Amino acid sequence: MKKFKFVAIAILAIVLVTMQSCKKEEIETIPENKEYNDRSDMLYNIGLDIDNDVMPPIITSNLPVFPLEVLYVVCKEYESVVDSTSSKSIYKNRHILTYSKNEYAESRLIDLYPNKAYVGIVEDSQDFYDSVMNVYNSYPYLEGSTGYGINGAILPDEESEYISDENEVNLLEMTVNETIRFEAMNSLARMSGFATLDDISKASGNTMILQQDKFDWVFFGMVAVIVGSYVYNRAKICKDRALEKTDEYYKNDVVKADVFRHIFVNVLLRNDISKTMAYFIMDVCYETLNPNPPCHLYMDWHNNYVGRVKKYSTFKAGNGWEKWGQNVRNYVNNTNNGVYKSWTKDTVKKTVKKEEKNVDDNKYIYLNENQFK
Repeated sequence: MKKFKFVAIAILAIVLVTMQSCKKEEIETIPENKEYNDRSDMLYNIGLDIDNDVMPPIITSNLPVFPLEVLYVVCKEYESVVDSTSSKSIYKNRHILTYSKNEYAESRLIDLYPNKAYVGIVEDSQDFYDSVMNVYNSYPYLEGSTGYGINGAILPDEESEYISDENEVNLLEMTVNETIRFEAMNSLARMSGFATLDDISKASGNTMILQQDKFDWVFFGMVAVIVGSYVYNRAKICKDRALEKTDEYYKNDVVKADVFRHIFVNVLLRNDISKTMAYFIMDVCYETLNPNPPCHLYMDWHNNYVGRVKKYSTFKAGNGWEKWGQNVRNYVNNTNNGVYKSWTKDTVKKTVKKEEKNVDDNKYIYLNENQFK
C-alpha cells in the first residue's frame, strides 16, 4: 500500500485552481439567480508573539464551517458521478462534470447553507490553510518525533490512501454501527437526486446537522474537498471514537476526560489522516471554533502534542484502535505522567506560556476541575 504522506499539503497545493473566473451551468437543485453572501474582508488572523516560543502563534478565522457528514456526502456525490456509480450520471442536463469538484462542492454548500456558504469559500479556505502551513513549517517543534515504536520498528506517520469503500471498512476496523452509517451516507450520495440536510442527518444519525448555528467540536471547514471524501469520513470516525471512549472511561471525571480526549483523538487523526492534518484540525480549527482562555489553550496544545508526536509511538503499541485507547487511558491514569497547574481562567497568557515551556513533553497537563465549569 502506498503511504498517505502529507496528502493534504501535496494535493491541495497542486490541484486548487482559480475557480470563480467563469460561471458554470447551474446544478438543477441550485436556483438560477441565487444571491450569494459577500466574502469576508477579514477571514483569518495570525497573532504573532514577540518572543520566540516553541508554541505556534494563536490563529483565528471567521471562515464558516460545515459538518463532516455534509462535506462527505457532497464530495462523494461528485466522485460517484465521476466513477459512474451514481444514477445521477444518466442525467445529462445536469452537467455535473462541467464543474470541478471544488466548484460542485461550493455550489452544493451554497444550496444547503445559503446563509453561511458563498462563492469563493474554497479559495478562501485554501488561503487560510496555506497561511497555517507557513506557520507549521516555521515551528520544527510541531514536527519532532522519534518515529520509533517500543520494539524499535519504524512507525508510519499516516495510514494508507483510499482504495475503495470496502477497503475503508476493513482498514478503519469499522464497527457494525460505523459501517451502517458509512453505507447509508454512500447510498445517499449515489442516488439520482441531491441529498438534503434532513437526508444527511437521518443517514448519519447526527441531528446537529440541522442546527446551523451550532456544530460539533472537530469540524474543520472545506480545505480537504479536493483530497477526497474519505478524509471527512475518517475525521468523523476519529471524533466519534474519541468521544465514545472518553464517555466509557471518564464519564464522571471531567479533568481526566479532557486530557484523554485530546490525546486520543490526536493519536487517531495522525494514524488515519496525517500528523499535519491532526495539527490543523485540533491545534488550529478546534481551538478557533472553541475559543479558550490561555489556561485551556496551552493545556490543550500541550496535550495534543503528547498524543500526536511525543508519545504517539508508545500509544500505538498493540493492534487496533481500541488497544491504543487503553494505552492512552493507562497513561492518563498514572498520576506520575501528569503535571498539575493551578492556572485559572484569569491567569494571564504570559504566565501560562512561561510555565508550559517548563513542563516535560512526555507528561500531560491538567487543571482543577473547577476550571471546566
